[in-house]
Amino acid sequence: TPTSIIEPKLSSKEDDLIIALKSTPKVIGIIKDIQPSTYLVGFKLLNGTTEENLYEAASSLMKNNKCDLVVANDLIDIKAGNHKAMIIDKAGKKDYAESKTDIAQKLIERIWGDMSLDALIRGIYVN
Repeated sequence: TPTSIIEPKLSSKEDDLIIALKSTPKVIGIIKDIQPSTYLVGFKLLNGTTEENLYEAASSLMKNNKCDLVVANDLIDIKAGNHKAMIIDKAGKKDYAESKTDIAQKLIERIWGDMSLDALIRGIYVN
């Protein structure tokens, strides 16, 4: 988000333009407040960290934002053809994926399983 708006327009004769930006609020923090039944998957990307730090950051994201799952990865582990990730659930259990396809497959299986179990508990049929 720009910190200020310049009116009426910028001159095209300027050699250098500087645009000051400010952070926007994180939307993930209000999703469960607005719709508590939403199945929320958070994503955490760090750079050059340990598995322990990545797990702690993902756990913190999960706790602070009431996520059902968090996909966490290190930028170093994202290379052409490879996209390693750690998937963490509310119980703290870790699962690992080696590619984007693997991540997607594991998320689909986990979300479908969790939603089917929730529906079963609430007496709703899921086909």
